[in-house]
Amino acid sequence: MAMDNALTCDFKTMKAKSTVHSLWPKARVVPLKTMTIPRLELTAATVSIKISNLLKKELHYEAATHHFWTDSRVVLGYISNDSKRFHVFVANRVQQIRDFSDPSQWRYIETTQNVADIASRGAMVSELVNSKWFTGPDFIWEKDSIHVTKKELHALSENDPELRSKCFASVAQICPFSSILERLE
Repeated sequence: MAMDNALTCDFKTMKAKSTVHSLWPKARVVPLKTMTIPRLELTAATVSIKISNLLKKELHYEAATHHFWTDSRVVLGYISNDSKRFHVFVANRVQQIRDFSDPSQWRYIETTQNVADIASRGAMVSELVNSKWFTGPDFIWEKDSIHVTKKELHALSENDPELRSKCFASVAQICPFSSILERLE
C-alpha cells in the first residue's frame, strides 16, 4: 500500500496560454505501523503542504496561488473544523496544514479523477507514463478550473475516532475540621 501526492502546476503565459506540468509526483510506502485510511490521507495532505512550501521558496514567486485537492471528505472535515478537538496525531497534522494553507484552498476531487492515487493502485511504469499522473486531471486544463469546484461543507461525524471525548470537571468544597470528632458529627 502507498500514499501519493501529485503536484501539478498550471503555468499561464503572457498570451494567456495555459500549460500544465506535473512537477513533483510522489509515491510513498505506507509505514509498517498500522494506520487508518483517514490518517494516511491526512499525512498525504501534510506532504502536499511541505512540497508546496518548498516549491514556493525555490521558485521565489510568492504571488503564486496554491490549491489543494483531496479525495478524502474526512480530511477536508478535519482541515475546515474550528470547533472540535482532535487526538494528538491528527491535531498536529491539521495544525501544520493550517499554518501554511487556508481551508478555502482545499477542494474535494472524486476518487476516479484523483491522479495522485494512480501509483497506490499498483500501476506499472508503462501505465504511469501513459496516465494522467504526469499531466494532472482533465479539469485542470479547463479555463478557470479552480472555480469549477464548489466549496462544500464537510461535517465531521460525531463518532469519529479522532475526536477527543468531552471532559467534565467537578468542583468540591473542602471544609476544614478542627478534630476527628467534629468530622463525625
